[in-house]
Amino acid sequence: MSKPLVTVVTVVYNLINCGRKEQFIRALESVQNQTYDNIEHIIIDGASNDGTVDLVKEYSDKGWIKYISEPDSGIYEAMNKGATLAQGKYIIFLNSDDYFSGDKGIEKSVQAAEGKNADYSYTACQIIEEDGENLAKWHWQNKPSLHKAFTYMPFCHQTLMVKTEVFKKLGMFDLQYKSAGDYDFVLRLIFNRCKSVYVPYEFVTFQMGGYSLQNLELSSNEVAHFYKKYYSELCVISEEDCENICATKHLPINLLIKLFSYVNIGDKIKLIVQYVQTLIKIMRRKFLRIRISLKNPCLEIFGVKII
Repeated sequence: MSKPLVTVVTVVYNLINCGRKEQFIRALESVQNQTYDNIEHIIIDGASNDGTVDLVKEYSDKGWIKYISEPDSGIYEAMNKGATLAQGKYIIFLNSDDYFSGDKGIEKSVQAAEGKNADYSYTACQIIEEDGENLAKWHWQNKPSLHKAFTYMPFCHQTLMVKTEVFKKLGMFDLQYKSAGDYDFVLRLIFNRCKSVYVPYEFVTFQMGGYSLQNLELSSNEVAHFYKKYYSELCVISEEDCENICATKHLPINLLIKLFSYVNIGDKIKLIVQYVQTLIKIMRRKFLRIRISLKNPCLEIFGVKII
Protein backbone atom coordinates (compact mmCIF):
# COMPACT_ATOMS: atom_id res chain seq x y z
CA MET A 1 0.00 0.00 0.00
CA SER A 2 1.40 3.42 -0.95
CA LYS A 3 2.19 5.86 1.80
CA PRO A 4 -0.02 8.98 1.89
CA LEU A 5 1.77 12.23 1.19
CA VAL A 6 2.23 14.53 4.22
CA THR A 7 2.60 18.28 3.72
CA VAL A 8 4.62 20.29 6.23
CA VAL A 9 3.99 24.05 6.06
CA THR A 10 6.43 26.56 7.55
CA VAL A 11 5.75 30.31 7.56
CA VAL A 12 8.69 32.75 7.49
CA TYR A 13 9.28 36.49 7.37
CA ASN A 14 12.61 38.34 7.65
CA LEU A 15 14.30 35.44 9.41
CA ILE A 16 17.75 36.95 9.15
CA ASN A 17 16.82 40.25 10.78
CA CYS A 18 15.03 38.30 13.52
CA GLY A 19 18.13 36.20 14.20
CA ARG A 20 16.32 32.97 13.31
CA LYS A 21 18.45 31.72 10.41
CA GLU A 22 20.01 28.85 12.37
CA GLN A 23 16.66 27.82 13.88
CA PHE A 24 15.11 27.78 10.41
CA ILE A 25 17.87 25.57 9.03
CA ARG A 26 17.40 23.29 12.06
CA ALA A 27 13.68 23.02 11.22
CA LEU A 28 14.42 22.18 7.57
CA GLU A 29 16.93 19.51 8.56
CA SER A 30 14.50 17.98 11.04
CA VAL A 31 11.96 17.46 8.26
CA GLN A 32 14.63 15.96 5.99
CA ASN A 33 15.69 13.61 8.78
CA GLN A 34 12.25 12.04 9.18
CA THR A 35 12.12 8.29 8.54
CA TYR A 36 8.86 8.82 6.65
CA ASP A 37 9.80 9.21 3.00
CA ASN A 38 6.74 10.84 1.45
CA ILE A 39 6.80 14.45 2.66
CA GLU A 40 6.52 17.76 0.85
CA HIS A 41 7.75 20.84 2.73
CA ILE A 42 6.21 24.15 1.69
CA ILE A 43 7.67 27.48 2.83
CA ILE A 44 5.38 30.51 2.79
CA ASP A 45 7.43 33.70 2.92
CA GLY A 46 5.69 37.01 3.60
CA ALA A 47 7.76 39.02 1.09
CA SER A 48 10.91 39.23 3.20
CA ASN A 49 13.43 41.94 2.30
CA ASP A 50 16.44 40.94 4.41
CA GLY A 51 17.89 38.09 2.38
CA THR A 52 15.53 35.42 3.68
CA VAL A 53 14.22 34.68 0.19
CA ASP A 54 17.77 33.95 -1.01
CA LEU A 55 18.20 31.55 1.91
CA VAL A 56 14.90 29.83 1.12
CA LYS A 57 15.78 29.59 -2.58
CA GLU A 58 19.05 27.88 -1.68
CA TYR A 59 17.12 25.00 -0.07
CA SER A 60 14.57 24.99 -2.87
CA ASP A 61 17.42 24.45 -5.33
CA LYS A 62 18.47 21.45 -3.24
CA GLY A 63 15.01 19.97 -3.73
CA TRP A 64 14.20 20.10 -0.02
CA ILE A 65 11.30 22.52 -0.25
CA LYS A 66 8.81 24.39 -2.39
CA TYR A 67 8.15 28.04 -1.64
CA ILE A 68 6.28 31.20 -2.51
CA SER A 69 7.12 34.74 -1.44
CA GLU A 70 4.38 37.37 -1.37
CA PRO A 71 2.79 39.77 1.14
CA ASP A 72 0.23 38.46 3.61
CA SER A 73 -1.80 39.82 6.52
CA GLY A 74 -0.20 37.59 9.14
CA ILE A 75 0.72 34.05 10.11
CA TYR A 76 -2.75 32.55 9.73
CA GLU A 77 -3.27 33.85 6.20
CA ALA A 78 0.17 32.49 5.36
CA MET A 79 -0.70 29.09 6.85
CA ASN A 80 -3.94 29.02 4.88
CA LYS A 81 -1.96 29.72 1.71
CA GLY A 82 0.20 26.72 2.54
CA ALA A 83 -2.88 24.54 2.95
CA THR A 84 -4.23 25.73 -0.39
CA LEU A 85 -0.98 24.66 -2.07
CA ALA A 86 -0.71 21.39 -0.14
CA GLN A 87 -0.91 18.16 -2.10
CA GLY A 88 -0.71 15.92 0.95
CA LYS A 89 -3.49 13.86 2.51
CA TYR A 90 -2.31 15.25 5.86
CA ILE A 91 -0.89 18.62 6.84
CA ILE A 92 1.33 19.77 9.71
CA PHE A 93 2.23 23.38 10.54
CA LEU A 94 5.81 23.64 11.81
CA ASN A 95 7.01 27.07 12.92
CA SER A 96 10.40 28.27 11.69
CA ASP A 97 12.01 28.17 15.15
CA ASP A 98 10.55 24.78 16.15
CA TYR A 99 11.67 21.39 14.92
CA PHE A 100 11.02 17.65 14.83
CA SER A 101 13.26 16.27 17.55
CA GLY A 102 12.10 12.69 16.97
CA ASP A 103 12.85 11.30 13.52
CA LYS A 104 9.96 8.80 13.59
CA GLY A 105 7.31 11.39 14.41
CA ILE A 106 5.57 11.71 11.06
CA GLU A 107 5.83 7.97 10.45
CA LYS A 108 4.14 7.16 13.77
CA SER A 109 1.54 9.88 13.31
CA VAL A 110 0.54 8.55 9.90
CA GLN A 111 0.42 4.98 11.19
CA ALA A 112 -1.83 6.04 14.07
CA ALA A 113 -4.13 8.18 11.92
CA GLU A 114 -4.44 5.57 9.17
CA GLY A 115 -4.91 2.75 11.67
CA LYS A 116 -7.78 4.51 13.44
CA ASN A 117 -9.11 6.31 10.35
CA ALA A 118 -8.72 9.51 12.37
CA ASP A 119 -9.26 13.03 11.09
CA TYR A 120 -6.35 14.30 13.14
CA SER A 121 -3.60 13.21 15.51
CA TYR A 122 -1.75 15.00 18.29
CA THR A 123 0.97 14.28 20.82
CA ALA A 124 3.07 15.75 23.59
CA CYS A 125 5.98 18.05 22.87
CA GLN A 126 9.21 19.20 24.42
CA ILE A 127 9.19 22.89 25.31
CA ILE A 128 12.36 24.96 25.47
CA GLU A 129 13.05 28.56 26.36
CA GLU A 130 14.54 30.90 23.76
CA ASP A 131 17.98 30.27 25.27
CA GLY A 132 17.58 26.52 24.73
CA GLU A 133 16.83 25.66 28.37
CA ASN A 134 14.22 22.93 28.84
CA LEU A 135 10.97 24.12 30.38
CA ALA A 136 9.77 22.14 33.37
CA LYS A 137 8.01 18.89 32.50
CA TRP A 138 4.88 19.97 34.40
CA HIS A 139 3.83 22.30 31.58
CA TRP A 140 0.28 21.20 30.61
CA GLN A 141 1.12 20.68 26.95
CA ASN A 142 3.59 17.96 27.96
CA LYS A 143 0.51 15.92 28.95
CA PRO A 144 -2.05 16.70 26.25
CA SER A 145 -5.68 15.69 26.71
CA LEU A 146 -8.76 16.80 24.81
CA HIS A 147 -10.72 17.52 28.00
CA LYS A 148 -8.41 20.50 28.52
CA ALA A 149 -9.51 22.09 25.23
CA PHE A 150 -12.56 23.76 26.79
CA THR A 151 -10.45 26.01 29.00
CA TYR A 152 -7.09 26.27 27.20
CA MET A 153 -5.14 25.02 24.18
CA PRO A 154 -4.77 21.28 24.85
CA PHE A 155 -1.59 20.66 22.87
CA CYS A 156 0.98 22.56 20.81
CA HIS A 157 -0.37 23.08 17.29
CA GLN A 158 2.98 21.87 15.91
CA THR A 159 2.04 18.36 17.07
CA LEU A 160 -1.28 18.46 15.20
CA MET A 161 -1.47 16.44 12.00
CA VAL A 162 -4.85 16.91 10.32
CA LYS A 163 -6.37 15.65 7.10
CA THR A 164 -5.99 18.43 4.56
CA GLU A 165 -9.57 17.97 3.34
CA VAL A 166 -10.85 18.31 6.92
CA PHE A 167 -8.78 21.44 7.46
CA LYS A 168 -10.28 23.00 4.34
CA LYS A 169 -13.82 21.76 5.02
CA LEU A 170 -13.80 23.42 8.46
CA GLY A 171 -12.78 26.74 6.93
CA MET A 172 -9.04 26.67 7.73
CA PHE A 173 -7.76 29.31 10.19
CA ASP A 174 -10.14 32.20 10.94
CA LEU A 175 -8.33 35.36 9.83
CA GLN A 176 -10.14 37.55 12.35
CA TYR A 177 -7.79 36.07 14.95
CA LYS A 178 -4.17 37.17 14.95
CA SER A 179 -2.85 35.25 17.95
CA ALA A 180 -5.12 32.37 19.01
CA GLY A 181 -6.38 31.12 15.64
CA ASP A 182 -4.85 27.66 16.14
CA TYR A 183 -6.82 27.19 19.38
CA ASP A 184 -10.00 28.30 17.64
CA PHE A 185 -9.41 25.66 14.96
CA VAL A 186 -8.86 22.90 17.55
CA LEU A 187 -12.23 23.75 19.11
CA ARG A 188 -13.82 23.50 15.69
CA LEU A 189 -12.35 20.02 15.29
CA ILE A 190 -13.88 18.99 18.59
CA PHE A 191 -17.29 20.62 18.13
CA ASN A 192 -17.57 19.09 14.67
CA ARG A 193 -16.90 15.70 16.29
CA CYS A 194 -13.86 14.97 14.16
CA LYS A 195 -12.16 11.73 15.10
CA SER A 196 -8.83 12.05 16.91
CA VAL A 197 -5.98 9.79 17.90
CA TYR A 198 -3.22 10.42 20.45
CA VAL A 199 0.28 9.42 19.36
CA PRO A 200 2.42 8.28 22.34
CA TYR A 201 5.66 9.54 20.83
CA GLU A 202 7.08 12.97 21.67
CA PHE A 203 8.70 14.26 18.51
CA VAL A 204 8.20 18.03 18.37
CA THR A 205 10.33 20.61 20.16
CA PHE A 206 8.55 23.93 20.59
CA GLN A 207 10.55 27.07 21.36
CA MET A 208 8.91 29.65 23.61
CA GLY A 209 8.68 33.27 22.55
CA GLY A 210 6.20 33.21 19.68
CA TYR A 211 3.68 35.93 18.78
CA SER A 212 0.89 34.66 21.05
CA LEU A 213 3.17 34.60 24.10
CA GLN A 214 4.33 38.13 23.32
CA ASN A 215 0.73 39.34 23.04
CA LEU A 216 -1.02 37.67 25.97
CA GLU A 217 -3.73 40.32 26.30
CA LEU A 218 -4.65 39.99 22.63
CA SER A 219 -4.67 36.19 22.95
CA SER A 220 -6.94 36.33 26.01
CA ASN A 221 -9.37 38.66 24.25
CA GLU A 222 -9.51 36.39 21.22
CA VAL A 223 -10.05 33.29 23.34
CA ALA A 224 -12.91 34.93 25.23
CA HIS A 225 -14.42 35.94 21.88
CA PHE A 226 -14.51 32.44 20.41
CA TYR A 227 -15.66 30.94 23.72
CA LYS A 228 -18.71 33.19 23.36
CA LYS A 229 -19.14 32.09 19.75
CA TYR A 230 -19.07 28.35 20.51
CA TYR A 231 -20.49 28.15 24.02
CA SER A 232 -23.49 30.34 23.19
CA GLU A 233 -24.67 27.54 20.92
CA LEU A 234 -24.77 25.18 23.92
CA CYS A 235 -26.24 27.32 26.70
CA VAL A 236 -26.98 30.88 27.77
CA ILE A 237 -23.64 32.48 28.51
CA SER A 238 -22.48 36.09 28.72
CA GLU A 239 -19.31 37.77 27.53
CA GLU A 240 -18.37 38.23 31.19
CA ASP A 241 -18.78 34.48 31.76
CA CYS A 242 -16.46 33.76 28.83
CA GLU A 243 -13.86 36.22 30.09
CA ASN A 244 -14.09 34.51 33.47
CA ILE A 245 -13.52 31.07 31.91
CA CYS A 246 -10.48 32.46 30.14
CA ALA A 247 -9.10 33.94 33.37
CA THR A 248 -9.96 31.20 35.90
CA LYS A 249 -10.22 28.05 33.72
CA HIS A 250 -13.52 27.36 35.51
CA LEU A 251 -16.51 26.12 33.51
CA PRO A 252 -20.08 26.90 34.65
CA ILE A 253 -21.85 23.66 35.59
CA ASN A 254 -24.56 24.07 32.91
CA LEU A 255 -21.86 24.38 30.23
CA LEU A 256 -19.82 21.52 31.67
CA ILE A 257 -22.79 19.17 31.31
CA LYS A 258 -23.29 20.20 27.68
CA LEU A 259 -19.62 19.57 26.89
CA PHE A 260 -19.73 15.95 28.07
CA SER A 261 -21.09 14.76 24.74
CA TYR A 262 -17.96 15.93 22.91
CA VAL A 263 -15.47 13.76 24.81
CA ASN A 264 -15.05 10.09 25.65
CA ILE A 265 -15.72 8.56 29.07
CA GLY A 266 -12.14 9.01 30.24
CA ASP A 267 -12.17 12.71 29.40
CA LYS A 268 -15.61 13.09 31.03
CA ILE A 269 -14.06 11.95 34.30
CA LYS A 270 -11.08 14.28 33.81
CA LEU A 271 -13.48 17.18 33.15
CA ILE A 272 -15.26 16.53 36.45
CA VAL A 273 -11.95 16.32 38.33
CA GLN A 274 -10.77 19.54 36.69
CA TYR A 275 -14.07 21.24 37.60
CA VAL A 276 -13.78 20.24 41.26
CA GLN A 277 -10.12 21.20 41.54
CA THR A 278 -10.70 24.60 39.96
CA LEU A 279 -13.78 25.23 42.11
CA ILE A 280 -11.79 24.51 45.27
CA LYS A 281 -9.12 27.00 44.22
CA ILE A 282 -11.73 29.67 43.53
CA MET A 283 -13.48 29.05 46.86
CA ARG A 284 -10.20 29.36 48.71
CA ARG A 285 -9.45 32.67 47.06
CA LYS A 286 -12.96 33.94 47.64
CA PHE A 287 -13.54 32.89 51.24
CA LEU A 288 -10.11 32.71 52.80
CA ARG A 289 -8.07 35.88 52.39
CA ILE A 290 -4.97 36.64 54.36
CA ARG A 291 -4.01 40.27 54.49
CA ILE A 292 -0.66 41.10 55.98
CA SER A 293 0.22 44.65 56.80
CA LEU A 294 3.07 46.00 58.85
CA LYS A 295 0.63 48.24 60.69
CA ASN A 296 -2.44 46.04 60.84
CA PRO A 297 -2.01 42.27 60.26
CA CYS A 298 -5.42 40.75 59.69
CA LEU A 299 -6.85 37.28 59.01
CA GLU A 300 -10.26 37.42 57.34
CA ILE A 301 -12.45 34.33 56.89
CA PHE A 302 -15.82 34.55 55.16
CA GLY A 303 -15.65 38.31 55.49
CA VAL A 304 -15.14 38.20 59.28
CA LYS A 305 -11.96 39.63 60.79
CA ILE A 306 -10.36 37.16 63.18
CA ILE A 307 -7.25 39.05 64.31
